Amino acid sequence: MIARQHTRRNNGAVLGFIVATTMIICVLGAGIFAILMAFAAGNQMQHAVQSGALRSGQFIYKDDKFKVQGNKYKSQFTELSENGKFTLGNVNRVQAKAILISANYADMKAKGYDHKDASDHKDAVQSEASQIAKQLKAEITNPNNFKKEFSTYANANSLRMLMPGTKVQPDSNFMQSAYMDADGKTESNIWFKPQVLPSTQQKAVSETPNGKFYVTGYKNQIDGIRLVPFRHDERTNLVSGSEFVPAMKAPVSTDLPNAWSVKGKAQTRVGGEVRNQAMVQTNPREEFEMRMYDGWVRIKLKANSAKWYHNGMFKSEQQYSYFRQPKIASWAVTAGKATSTSMVGNETSLNLWDTLFPANAHGDGTVKSELIHRLREMRPDLKDHELIKALKTTPINVPSTGDQDFYVSLNGNNEIAVTRWDPKRDRIRPDGSARDFTQSFFPEPNSSVTVILSKKCLKLFEFVTTKGTLKWKPGTGYDGCLGELEVSRTASVYVKATAP
Repeated sequence: MIARQHTRRNNGAVLGFIVATTMIICVLGAGIFAILMAFAAGNQMQHAVQSGALRSGQFIYKDDKFKVQGNKYKSQFTELSENGKFTLGNVNRVQAKAILISANYADMKAKGYDHKDASDHKDAVQSEASQIAKQLKAEITNPNNFKKEFSTYANANSLRMLMPGTKVQPDSNFMQSAYMDADGKTESNIWFKPQVLPSTQQKAVSETPNGKFYVTGYKNQIDGIRLVPFRHDERTNLVSGSEFVPAMKAPVSTDLPNAWSVKGKAQTRVGGEVRNQAMVQTNPREEFEMRMYDGWVRIKLKANSAKWYHNGMFKSEQQYSYFRQPKIASWAVTAGKATSTSMVGNETSLNLWDTLFPANAHGDGTVKSELIHRLREMRPDLKDHELIKALKTTPINVPSTGDQDFYVSLNGNNEIAVTRWDPKRDRIRPDGSARDFTQSFFPEPNSSVTVILSKKCLKLFEFVTTKGTLKWKPGTGYDGCLGELEVSRTASVYVKATAP
């Protein structure tokens, strides 16, 4: 009897242990399940907020809310815009053009071409660029502009672990911005060839090599112009708080941000709220070359003159055109008459470039260099002979003794092209000061034979001197005008005789 009582007691103890163990396992299982559910719900919330953040960092380049206009009356950046609008993706192009215009002005000032118009235009360009950046910053730092897109993409993710039908909503203090890669060593999305800059301004731009030369972001360039850094070949990507938070203060108050944090919240099954935050650094993944896309140069061939002098006294003048031709002048001398037949126009050519700069001309090196550089601002990748190819293949109007105007710019195929001047452009003038350069010729291209019929006046000798005047007036690039070159020549015939 005693043994059976012990057996019953043991069986009861085992059963109690099993029941207790089962209950503990159930409780632990329920706890683990709850933890797993909470973890899964947290993951879903995190993925939703990250999805909204990544979308916010991408659609900033596309939505009309983030597109601003330049000067509505006369923008200096129209050719760089997207249908007249500017976004974070192309705003660096605006600043790049302002850099070139400022560099041109500084070069003009260093070389003695300074003029108040040039200074005023440079300031106006910088003012418009600053205004575009200011408008854009107001839009891309306005949380209300992001909320709809954030919510749409965040709620495209499943949130059933939180609560069926729950939605992610923007949290309080929904958005903050940051200025990442402000180390003064990170590239922007503007690259350039150093030769696009004037000779005196080769160090005016801080560059970051990365396969190409890039204008450095968040670093003062000439006149304090600053660009936004965007790493080459990177995408819009999520970043950590340890990267984002230290970059929340703008290096300079006018800088545009390149990173954002967004916060979302959603209701849970138990009536509470869960919150999550994601940080993203944006990148337009589009790069542009710094050059003058709308640049142009005007070239004007002025009428040439043939002049005759007898014993230093002026006697006659005639105009001649840009081809070899005879010019005859006559004047009275003591007891007779002098007749001079001069062959002029030998210094010209049938094409525009060789007419401007004949092989036997001297003293035109500075002007030639200035003109070639202005063409290079349009196409920095071309060599000298490629830049002047269009001018070498442009015929001139040979018979004309009047002015001939030419317009040099980029055509639709991005090639240097020469067309006839449109008088509608007469209102646009270069903004620098003009300087005259004298072009001399050796050997002398023109000749003359003078016959004097007089018993009291005997010709002793005669000679011809041909001089060219090259008037170069540079432009900063305001209204696209990079400069104007005027050319005219004078062939002077000097006759020395024994009598007046």
